[in-house]
Amino acid sequence: MNSIDAITHTAVGRGSACAKAILIGEHTVVYQQPAIAIPLPALTVTAFARLSAIPASGGASGIPSGDGSVGIHIACSPTVSTAHATSAPLSADGAVLAIAAASRLLGVQHRNVRVQINGNLPPARGLGFSAACAAAAVRSVAHAVGARFDANTLFDLVQCGEQRTHGRASGVDAATVTSTQPILFHAGAARSLHTEVEAVVVLADTGVPGSTRDAVRTVENVLRQERGNGALLLDLSRR
Repeated sequence: MNSIDAITHTAVGRGSACAKAILIGEHTVVYQQPAIAIPLPALTVTAFARLSAIPASGGASGIPSGDGSVGIHIACSPTVSTAHATSAPLSADGAVLAIAAASRLLGVQHRNVRVQINGNLPPARGLGFSAACAAAAVRSVAHAVGARFDANTLFDLVQCGEQRTHGRASGVDAATVTSTQPILFHAGAARSLHTEVEAVVVLADTGVPGSTRDAVRTVENVLRQERGNGALLLDLSRR
């Protein structure tokens, strides 16, 4: 339950989201190809939002922790609703835009919003770090004012941040980090996949940070330079 600090008139909320893994269709999903993705509830982030009537100075800051866990502090105000904080990593930058959009929908865009995100989800590993942070942050802001976004609105808000973070985002991350089941994602739409198969997914972390933005650009270059082979691969991915 959200709470109000009677002394500072500060509303406090909490929200969470989990990681994701794309089993089939990594990066080609950007080109309207199908992808199968699963949520990873063992890797989560939790956001704590504080909304006060005190005007904010605006901006955002990203503070990575030494052990690989999340440690982002975000300050969001009306002054950054359409701008970005150059001092913040892109994952925090996307979350700022998602928070600002959520604040406008909730009618609290004139309040100081401060969000702290913690968790055990490592960034830059293709696990949906930026989407999970944005989803948790948006949920925490809504919780602070006693509201809850429906699935479609939540997706749109998270996707707003993802477009900022990755430049070109398919939407599969935004859909999966807020899901409780595996999904089939195709052409911007997600459908739950029901399975009774008992299986264990093992993920290995090389420790080497990656970049979705760079990976998508690489795929784009290959498709441009190898049009015939690229078209064949995209056709095979649909089958």
